[in-house]
Amino acid sequence: LYARVEDEETFVEQQPGNGPGVQEVRVRYRIQEGPVVRVALIEVIGHRRTKEDLIRNLIAVKVGDVLTPEVLDRGQQQLLRTGLFFSATLTPLNPEVAEAEKTLQVSLRERPTVDVVVSGGFSLADGPRTTVQYIQGNLLGRNLTFSAVAKADYPFIRYLQDYDHRCTARGGTLIECQAGYQPPDDPIERVIDLGFSVPRLSPLTDKLRFGIDLIHQRAVRASYQLTKYSTQVSTGLTSRRPFDLSLQYEVGYQQFTHVNFSIEDYLAGIDPAIFRQPSGTFLLGSLRPTATLDLRDDPGRPRSGFYAQVAGDYLSSLRGSCVATGGQTCTINLFKWQGLVAGYVPLPGLASLLLTLHAGRVLQLDPNSETPGDRRFYLGGATKLRGFREDAVQPQDVVDSLHRQVSACQATITFVGCSQQALALQTFGTSDGGDQFLLLNAELRVPIATSVELAVFYDAGNLWLRPRSFVSQVTLRDAVGFGLRYATPIGRMAIDIAVNLNPDTSFNEPRVLPYFSIDTL
Repeated sequence: LYARVEDEETFVEQQPGNGPGVQEVRVRYRIQEGPVVRVALIEVIGHRRTKEDLIRNLIAVKVGDVLTPEVLDRGQQQLLRTGLFFSATLTPLNPEVAEAEKTLQVSLRERPTVDVVVSGGFSLADGPRTTVQYIQGNLLGRNLTFSAVAKADYPFIRYLQDYDHRCTARGGTLIECQAGYQPPDDPIERVIDLGFSVPRLSPLTDKLRFGIDLIHQRAVRASYQLTKYSTQVSTGLTSRRPFDLSLQYEVGYQQFTHVNFSIEDYLAGIDPAIFRQPSGTFLLGSLRPTATLDLRDDPGRPRSGFYAQVAGDYLSSLRGSCVATGGQTCTINLFKWQGLVAGYVPLPGLASLLLTLHAGRVLQLDPNSETPGDRRFYLGGATKLRGFREDAVQPQDVVDSLHRQVSACQATITFVGCSQQALALQTFGTSDGGDQFLLLNAELRVPIATSVELAVFYDAGNLWLRPRSFVSQVTLRDAVGFGLRYATPIGRMAIDIAVNLNPDTSFNEPRVLPYFSIDTL
């Protein structure tokens, strides 16, 4: 702790035979080691709510340990990462005196533990709305967090309808029409989330984190109604590098009724992903493990190393609980997996080459099982095959059938006989997804400023509705492009321009598209 290191540089005159402009310097270090300092006592001050044994556990310093600058810095960072403190410092008492034993003083300034936010508003689309958020931190002084979030609105304008049968006519002349007001049985839209999280399962173990959420959702639209109740439990390792392992289990009841996604829904800004959910009544259980290996030199701005992640989803409907719209029973019993492998090749001038392989497949565990739309794979967008609209890539093994639908629709004059799917394909190219996908990417990054990089990339990939079709129809859609990367604390901010090398005009695929995203790779 009291080591002193001084350096001295001596410039040497240029020697004959060395090239022009070549100079030499000799560097000499003088080291005075000082005593080895050990911890004689640990004193914690400034804490009112936080348990002292939790603080001691976080700093990971015990009486008798050797005290070094690295130990002090590591303990301070561990305390600040909890979010419990405005400030945290570890200093030896009487630091100006070099002694073999020192009292370590931990000085803390705690943050408030209660946070309440209430807001309200009104819009023509959603009517009056309100949001309430309550967070109670550091429960029992052990960094346990309880959170409650509730959002609600009453979209009464959606329930105003005109009914032609209420219009009365005298002598064939329309004289009166009345507006009808017919709300559903449960007219209030809402989202409620009650959560409880533990960043460390102390005192049982310091290596695991834990969380549980109780979620309720209700949505009412002209084209769909959704009611959902679910419970989600999650756990994982507290240390996430170089290896991280997490596990989530969710069980939930869902009732969803809808009509096909239409152009009107697209223009109204409704997320097409809503309509991927299965229509009917379901009680589903989902077990989702994830494993990550991160060997990159710098996760915020990597230039060399390796990154891999494998994620799974075992989804099963409880016996007799899967009833599709129309009363037909259904079966959902599948395992979905996907993996990502990324390698970084350092190049001269602080440039780097990123190569990635991303693939996934859905395995049916029951011959009668079908994949719900929200569990399929989708390609297209800023992070899933640039050069295409978001989630708009069509499965390769059904492209010919979709082409025939569009051609038949275009052959009509009035489009009266066109299906909603054919109209949507021509307008914005919506996709039903697939059960298998493959995505390849190569990206060259060249720094042009301190935190700015120029990127040139090539993307290629595709998906298939039936995995057995992959072998016979290995055709990849591809695109090239360029962009800028700006380093931020949560990843690179990416702005890209991508060119589709072979756009499909039947699906109204554009040639050039811009993208904005936060790139974590």
